[in-house]
Amino acid sequence: MPSTAAFDYEWLFDHSPLCALVHDPHHGTVIAGNRAAARALGYPQAELAGMPLNKLMGESGLYRSERAIERMILVVEKGIETAQWRLIRRSGEQFPIETTAIPLHDSDGRLLMVVQFRDISEEFEAQRREERYRRLLADSFGGTMIADVHGRVRYVAPSVTRILGYSERDLIGSDFRKLIHSDDRVRVHRQIGMLVASGDTGLHDVEYRVLHADGEYRYLEAGLRNRASHELVGGLLLSFCDVTARVVAEQDARQRRDEMQALLRFRTMAELGSAIAHELNQPVAAIRNYAAGCLKVIPEDDAGAKVSWAIRKIEQEAERAARIMRSIRNFTTEGRTERRMQPLRDIFADVEALTSVRAQEHGAIIKFPTLPKSLKAWCDKTLTEQVMVNLILNALHAIQGEDVEDRTIEVSAHALDTEFVEIVVRDRGRGMTPDQLDALFQARRSTRESFGLGLILSRSIVTNHGGQIWARSAIHEGTAMFFTLRRRPEKHFVTPPVAIQGHG
Repeated sequence: MPSTAAFDYEWLFDHSPLCALVHDPHHGTVIAGNRAAARALGYPQAELAGMPLNKLMGESGLYRSERAIERMILVVEKGIETAQWRLIRRSGEQFPIETTAIPLHDSDGRLLMVVQFRDISEEFEAQRREERYRRLLADSFGGTMIADVHGRVRYVAPSVTRILGYSERDLIGSDFRKLIHSDDRVRVHRQIGMLVASGDTGLHDVEYRVLHADGEYRYLEAGLRNRASHELVGGLLLSFCDVTARVVAEQDARQRRDEMQALLRFRTMAELGSAIAHELNQPVAAIRNYAAGCLKVIPEDDAGAKVSWAIRKIEQEAERAARIMRSIRNFTTEGRTERRMQPLRDIFADVEALTSVRAQEHGAIIKFPTLPKSLKAWCDKTLTEQVMVNLILNALHAIQGEDVEDRTIEVSAHALDTEFVEIVVRDRGRGMTPDQLDALFQARRSTRESFGLGLILSRSIVTNHGGQIWARSAIHEGTAMFFTLRRRPEKHFVTPPVAIQGHG
């Protein structure tokens, strides 16, 4: 076996695992190609010798004849040049390569170039996939984010800024979970934890509220996928869209539906109440007549005096019942009231008499204040008493249960200003959540129909009188119910229809 340097060089060149071509830049032809280059290009090795290099690189090839000297000078100056180009296989298929050009002088002193190249199709395709993927994310209609399993944001599509108002700089590296509403955060955390722990890669729908850059919360409908093992994602893929308008519309629709149902119940009870009042008028009138008859025949002795006192109380209560039925019937069916200046202490006295028995049954104490006779309100006495009774019954319900220690209900009244007087019913019962407080005077489904409709009726009566009604409450701290009445007649006041007033 010959051991010349030339022989060794040719053997190493031919058997190199790297694709290599020897190129004559003056003539633009391939002098030789090794076995690896022939396999990569799909040509017989012998066919490569003498082939124009532009046949392998196309018309836009680097080594066109007019640029050959220029490229040669650059390679000689640099010694080695690395670049990325495309070659054409014998089949016509183009493929990307990374090239390294090395200057070389042959035995005659002629300057040649050895061009080594490797196929980077897989790398190029991976890069293209990543670019397409990111472009798809960026062009998606909804917001798209990529976060690690700990919620740290790694990628933000431009659409996120449009939806949530935050810039890419604001979000990258931050914990997206901190933007989730506190009432939804635990649920979302739990769902993410389950996905990561189980390795589940399926699509999971979740709806939650996120803090917008403007300080308001938005409802998002999101698709959540675990893509921690995905080569392009490497974490959690979150795609979402803003559904605030839809959620608000659905909430409004539910409220309107509940209001209509309550209105129907209200009207039904109003009709029923009117019918009951009509039917009770006769027996109540009979009770009053019998009482009056008894008073005429009772002897005027000590025993008779006691009986007379009891019968007069029966007569008074029968008259009170008739008055209440008449007022409720007139208000619920026609919206009519009988307003005049009324001393509040008289109203309080009647309410105390009406609720004292119920308070004893519940083991409660109702404290009524001693009011000056001068403290008056422009109101329908019977309807105002009904409002107070409803609020007290609500307070009695709130203080039931073994967990309530203080079963005291305090009733008070004072002048707010020259125009209004404020009446308060306060308990120290279970209290209400903010959501319960917001819905207190709204039409809604209730397991206690009298509770829901009683407060709706109370709001209707108070608003009909030109006043306001509201509540303040906290869990385990009790509830205070407030309403106002006018201290003098309001000129040009138009009484609104009760149906609209009670359920608007």
